[in-house]
Amino acid sequence: MKTIRHFCGFLLAWASLAWSVEVQGQLRFVTVVPAAANTTFADEDGDFPAYIEIRSLETGILSGHYLTDDPKVPNKWQFPAGYALTSGQTLRLFASGKDRRPAGPNGKLHTNFGYDCSVPYSGLFTIQLAQAHTFSDPTNRCFCNGLQLLQKGAVARTLIPTNNMGMDWVLASFSDKHWIRGVTGVGFDVGENPFRQQVILHHTFDKPDLNATQVLDKSGPLLHHGTMVGGVSQGAGRIEEGFGFSGDAGDQVRVANHVELDPGAGSFTAAIWFRPTREQASTVGQTYTEVMVSKQPAGAATALPSGWRIYRTQASTFVQVVSPAGAKTITLGPTAPNTWHHAALVVNRSAGQVVGYLNGKRIGMAALTSQALDTIVSQADLFEGRDLAGQFPYTGQLDDFIIWGKSLEDSQVEAVFAAGMQGLSVLDEDFNAGPGPGQLYSGLIGTDVRVPMRGKNASAFIRVPFNVPVSPSLATGLKLRMQYSDGFIAYLNGAEVARRNAPENTTWNSKAPIDRPDAEGLVAEDIDLSDYLGVLKSGGNVLAFHGLSHDSNARRFLILPTQLCLEYDRGATGGDCAKRTNGRDFWIAFPENYAQEPDTPLALSLIIAGPPKTVGVVDLPGYSISGFPKSFSIPAEGSLTVAIPSVLELRGPEQIEHKAIRVTASAEVAVYGTTRMDYTTDSFLALPVKCLGLEYWISAYPNVFNGIPILNGTQFAIVAVANNTEVTITPSGKVGSHPAGTPFVVKLKRGETYQLRNENGKPADLTGTRLVANKPISVFGSHRCANVQSVNQFFCDVVVEQLLPVNLWGTSYLVAPLATRLGDTLRILSAEDKNLVTLASSDGNQSFNLDRGQFKDVFIKSATRVNARGPALVTQISSSSDFDHVVHADPFTTLIQPVESWFFDYRIQTPKAVDFEANYVNIVARNLTELNSTTLNGLGLGAWNPADITKGSFVGGGAVYAQVRLQPATAYFIRGKGPIGLTGYGFSEFDSYGYPGGMEFTNFDGPLMSCPPEVTLHCQKPVNSTTGQSPCVASTPDFVSSMDFFDDCTPVNRLKITQSPAPGTPLPIGKHQVVVSASDSSGNSTQCVVVVTVEGPWEEKNFGASTASNLSLKSTVWGPEADPDADGIPNAIEQATGADPKLKTTVLDILKLSIATEGGVQFLKVSYKRPIGGNGIELVLEGRTDAEGADWKSGPDIFQFLGDETIPMGAYEQVFYKAVETVGKLAEQLYFVRLRTGP
Repeated sequence: MKTIRHFCGFLLAWASLAWSVEVQGQLRFVTVVPAAANTTFADEDGDFPAYIEIRSLETGILSGHYLTDDPKVPNKWQFPAGYALTSGQTLRLFASGKDRRPAGPNGKLHTNFGYDCSVPYSGLFTIQLAQAHTFSDPTNRCFCNGLQLLQKGAVARTLIPTNNMGMDWVLASFSDKHWIRGVTGVGFDVGENPFRQQVILHHTFDKPDLNATQVLDKSGPLLHHGTMVGGVSQGAGRIEEGFGFSGDAGDQVRVANHVELDPGAGSFTAAIWFRPTREQASTVGQTYTEVMVSKQPAGAATALPSGWRIYRTQASTFVQVVSPAGAKTITLGPTAPNTWHHAALVVNRSAGQVVGYLNGKRIGMAALTSQALDTIVSQADLFEGRDLAGQFPYTGQLDDFIIWGKSLEDSQVEAVFAAGMQGLSVLDEDFNAGPGPGQLYSGLIGTDVRVPMRGKNASAFIRVPFNVPVSPSLATGLKLRMQYSDGFIAYLNGAEVARRNAPENTTWNSKAPIDRPDAEGLVAEDIDLSDYLGVLKSGGNVLAFHGLSHDSNARRFLILPTQLCLEYDRGATGGDCAKRTNGRDFWIAFPENYAQEPDTPLALSLIIAGPPKTVGVVDLPGYSISGFPKSFSIPAEGSLTVAIPSVLELRGPEQIEHKAIRVTASAEVAVYGTTRMDYTTDSFLALPVKCLGLEYWISAYPNVFNGIPILNGTQFAIVAVANNTEVTITPSGKVGSHPAGTPFVVKLKRGETYQLRNENGKPADLTGTRLVANKPISVFGSHRCANVQSVNQFFCDVVVEQLLPVNLWGTSYLVAPLATRLGDTLRILSAEDKNLVTLASSDGNQSFNLDRGQFKDVFIKSATRVNARGPALVTQISSSSDFDHVVHADPFTTLIQPVESWFFDYRIQTPKAVDFEANYVNIVARNLTELNSTTLNGLGLGAWNPADITKGSFVGGGAVYAQVRLQPATAYFIRGKGPIGLTGYGFSEFDSYGYPGGMEFTNFDGPLMSCPPEVTLHCQKPVNSTTGQSPCVASTPDFVSSMDFFDDCTPVNRLKITQSPAPGTPLPIGKHQVVVSASDSSGNSTQCVVVVTVEGPWEEKNFGASTASNLSLKSTVWGPEADPDADGIPNAIEQATGADPKLKTTVLDILKLSIATEGGVQFLKVSYKRPIGGNGIELVLEGRTDAEGADWKSGPDIFQFLGDETIPMGAYEQVFYKAVETVGKLAEQLYFVRLRTGP
């Protein structure tokens, strides 16, 4: 017993409390979901507005209760008759603003208010207007076009460093298990004096608060800056500097009208220091008026307009308010010139008075009539130094002008004057107005670090772990929304990604260089982190912050990442969900053409085709060239050509350059690139960003010579569309210093290009080279001078195509022969092993197997069907001129569209006749009817000139094609009755070009969703159980309402989302799987499986109001010697907390426990007395969630300090703490608290 008694001498008291709270009427919010997050429930109009779910804990009447989104208007919307809820029943209604109140019990209810993006406040009130329950969710659901990776209230670990610990703490692998555990919103707010509450405007007129011609408002959160006009001068003031006015009507400070600047129907205070210099008029009968501050429009003296003002007439000072009920003017009395005076105007609605003060004393008052009649409001701007019309300019100085949205009491107005007489403003940061509650950050702080931080360090280290449930590689952006008091540096998985107001070099105790106004911490800043997408990884990540305060003694500090959003490009919405090669954002490169010669200059160009009046920009991000960025507007014919400077051509056998070309447009357009020199030309279809991918296999063409490097140019090119792009390249053959089959990595920034060329002798070919990127990339397969079905160097030509990523390859192709030629080459490349490929044509059939990355060249002379068991890429390559001795011909290559990618309409443009006189399109259709119904610029093929059209068919019936000759320099809009395939090409003397018309890919990606982690619940026996045999069950949570969903094509509210088992389904003790499924409009679906563990109920162990009744506790914990009065509380704790050891004391006399609510969330509030200054005694507050077995825990991550109050006429203070582990957990468990001596 000696050892036990020694330990227990430190133990002072215990208490336990079941911290559920009974609300009035037993009604409570289950959830409130804003419209932007409603992906499940449509109303009767087919809309997806916000919705509210309310549950009753017992059978009762709901009719007559009120809902509101404004705590000041509790009766905003009332439930109609006929609505009641049984115990445990939930009612869902819509917060749509449609205000529908059909009689119950099964009507479709709609409130007269709504929530678009967030839920700042939702209140449920009884018939007697007593608050029954509240709910809030400040998360902005409109911020993210993708997945929310973290939100306000996420888990956070915090350390206030006491020495240098290096930089390992920013790494994801760093162990922070000993750091303070809490949630985001790390900071403190020690409170401010009551004068800083409800301040609407504060013009100090001091030098630091001037910006050019602006007088800065130092209040917040709304800022009403003033504009200086005329000869306003700065000089000595009552409090530091003030403003001087010369009496000229042009001198003024003007503040834009705002509803806050008028009393309206509420209370209001305006106070200003003034030093008039104008003497009383000496001429008999002459009077003057000068206005210090006015918020009144111009009007006749006999009919004063509504508003208010503070002014002087004949050296006497007045305050005045004007409302529809008339003017109320209070005479303050004479104010001697060349002396500082203080005037205050107070509108006190609760007292029904307008009160005037001079130099801190109440001088007079006027009674207000009804609130409606005495509404004081105007549309005029606020003027300092004159009235609106400029009739009554002021002569003298003004200083420290303040407006409050409340009425100050007499003692407070006196304190404002007294402070000013000492050269202080009551709004000064260091003004001692006594303790007061925090007004700015109190609702934002999740982890209070005042105790370890304030007065000790201006730096805080914070780590916020989060999970990325999907591969981030397809994401298009990353956004962070931040609220912060002064400054920070942000790190993502160890990489610095953002900094604000931070010194260049930081240490463990650095400070922010600039003291930002505290009000700016209330405004969230959106920070684009898209350049650091490559730092993200699937699974666990850490966002770390070095939080910086401007001073270790600052009154407030805040670091709050409210949202982190992983964005995805959204394609078409509604209908068939598909990706088209028409787009709005393209990143393009031109691989190197044949060597330029003086008489054959290189010409690069883009054809942009789309709806007329579409506007856009062609930009060269890596170059500063006159004329670029170049804006364009598509003309009525539907296409235009943009010349690209030849310097943008890629150069060298292996080179990283910054030669990307970016095209952006206001509507979806098709873009075709052309690289042209006489006798060596080709074109390609550009792919928009939404069609780019991560895995590619190169399709190029082989070298056919030995010892002639200039003709050996099998090559490919890459364009990075995002920073931190890494591409792993596995070459199919040795190229440069890279061995065949050995991967190497190329790192690129956004807009950078990489070209790799193999100039080795035949049969060197980069076809079959594999590219895998961590972010989407543009890839081009090419040969700078290919000889096709020829070995004559005079008939080589550049060939180039932008390649499709593997996920867009097809399995079925219909290839029409090229006009004027005797045969073409098909290059077929496989994406998987044992891929059976079958070809069928009038010349016969053949089949073969290809493994992944393998290809085969097949020569065809007629229309050919190509079918593959797995994904394959098919290119058609035109033969060299000498193959069939056709002068107007030469090599080009074009991707063949998979049949499944055909679409209905295409826009193309043919080149000028001087470049290519023979231009064609091959059109492939499913049948002859659809082919003949196809129109070119409105003319059907059935009516086309027979001399310009050649038709043919494919073996196996059905499919047909037409070779149609087109006019040069003409824009064509080609539309099919059904989906059609289209290839555009043309010939000139020993030259050619070709490209696919476009493609459309059916959506095959399922929706993305943020999958919750494992969840543990405790079961509860039914309340009405009387037999004791009822099963103990837990209710299945509604996971859908707390999850984020995203689909690249289907709007979120059109996704089909289900949860099984459904919310509210009873779950017995054990492990369960809850499956959330989401399907898009194309039938693609994904699932999230949440493991839910249901444990037994919390065992109630209530020691009562005093531990004295528990003899075993008394004898084994602290023993009888420590508690001679046998009240269950040791003398040591009674003495330390100011209780009388000789009198019977209960546990709850020492530890006071209550339920508190903050932001609609309830928690256990604990308080006790302690000696001011400690008096050599350290008290430690500890808690745990179980009576036995669990460790006692203490510290600011367990008990968050809320404040203290000095107990009058004594040496003790009452301290208040929030039990962090109880926040938001209402009814499932008990919580245990003890107080002991330290350490």
